Amino acid sequence: ALAAAAAAAASVRGARTSPAVFSALARAAAKNDGVIRLSGDQYTRWVERTSPRNFTLVLTLTMLNARRFGPCAPCLALRDELKVLAASYMATHGHDMRSPSFLKKPLFFAELSFEPELQPVFQQYELRGVPHVAVLKPTHDTTFRPPPATAQSSEVRTAEQLASLVKRAAGVRIGVQRPLWRKLVRPLGGVLSAAFVVLVVLPWLYRNYTSPIIPFVASLAVFFFVMAGTVFNLIRRPPLVDMDPRTGAPVYFEAGGRSQLMLEGAIVATLMCFAALAHVALNTLGTSTRFGAIGVRVVFYTCAAAYAALLLMLMHVFNYKYSFYPFRAPQWAKFLSIVPNT
Repeated sequence: ALAAAAAAAASVRGARTSPAVFSALARAAAKNDGVIRLSGDQYTRWVERTSPRNFTLVLTLTMLNARRFGPCAPCLALRDELKVLAASYMATHGHDMRSPSFLKKPLFFAELSFEPELQPVFQQYELRGVPHVAVLKPTHDTTFRPPPATAQSSEVRTAEQLASLVKRAAGVRIGVQRPLWRKLVRPLGGVLSAAFVVLVVLPWLYRNYTSPIIPFVASLAVFFFVMAGTVFNLIRRPPLVDMDPRTGAPVYFEAGGRSQLMLEGAIVATLMCFAALAHVALNTLGTSTRFGAIGVRVVFYTCAAAYAALLLMLMHVFNYKYSFYPFRAPQWAKFLSIVPNT
């Protein structure tokens, strides 16, 4: 039934796109939230050699595989917006090739990231920067030609702008449907953060404004915020996690000191914050007289053990990122490692 539907779709508007190409595009779209991540070979097979073409392809040209400086932040932001647009299209039409609405105007979304060997491909388009969007309309030409400049843009940044470009270039109308939780998460997070500051932080500061712990903890928080790579995350916006190409397992720490992953920065920042809290507790609770003679020893050794364990975990991360340094975490503490091969 799928092959028959693909054959019917391939006959739309007299074009003769291979049913196998339709099936491959639909499967690839279903695996990646509606956005096909093209390799160089797939671009050649499914785009350049698929002529004539009876489907519309929304192609984004990005630089998400840049390892030296990390992926570009606008490219990551546009990927999220492209997923929103693809989900909106699939909610209405789907990629079911037996659907009449899909057969009427077939549409796919794809992404091609720059590699040195793809430079001739990128030069075919009217690039003024990345990310760049090109809308390839159905065509009867047997030779591939890039779309005209009116169907390309390097200034599109939102799903609504993408939908407008697709409507103008290909005549396909897509109503953008954003999930409700995405509309509420930022305002709700702002309200909860403000409530925490007003109800917890400010009253505590008012009661303890003369305590020397306040400037000490504040300086530690600023220092750890910067040193944990959080600023790198805000500027570069790296991917949340990576994937091992050999095993397919998720990777949470990027090897080498020139790049990092989003979750890696959050993990290191959390470890540093807990280490700072353990250090403060070691100097305050560990020397307090409120717990009695035995209790103060228990608290002191507990805080000291937690502080040492957190420092060793951070040392393992440091060894993984900078393997050429001679300073290594002791072998007996290997069970505390949260990164591989340290």
